[in-house]
Amino acid sequence: MCQSSACIGVQVCRREGIQVRLEAPSIYSVDKWQGAAIASTSRLLLPVHVIEYQKESKPHKKQFQYSKGRSLLGRLEQLVLAEVEHCSETLG
Repeated sequence: MCQSSACIGVQVCRREGIQVRLEAPSIYSVDKWQGAAIASTSRLLLPVHVIEYQKESKPHKKQFQYSKGRSLLGRLEQLVLAEVEHCSETLG
């Protein structure tokens, strides 16, 4: 059983039937993205709200809207937290 937050996030996605691709995304397909997140040991699954990038030497911005529990990424954030809490051990 894997214990990193990124691995737990992947496990939760697969359990929920959400496709996971373990490859770097292309910024050129950002218009097709429904959302983005960063897996982190301190934040577990951190939703990305804004991506700023250059395309054809011009600045561009992609914004994502999330609501806890109602959007897919908001739901995943809660599921990852619950899974980490479930797998955690009490010290002391």
